[in-house]
Amino acid sequence: MIMQYIYASRNALLDGSPMIVAQMNVCAMQAARVKDRVLSEFTALCAQDCEKN
Repeated sequence: MIMQYIYASRNALLDGSPMIVAQMNVCAMQAARVKDRVLSEFTALCAQDCEKN
């Protein structure tokens, strides 16, 4: 996912294609969503652990 984003940014800079720029934005949004989901799941697990202890 992240590598996809890096390649897309490099290609977009090289040829300025609107299609590639759009794809790059999609990759960035997906990466942000995944990060948010992982963080919230991790936080929930930590909270459960705290309640047990």
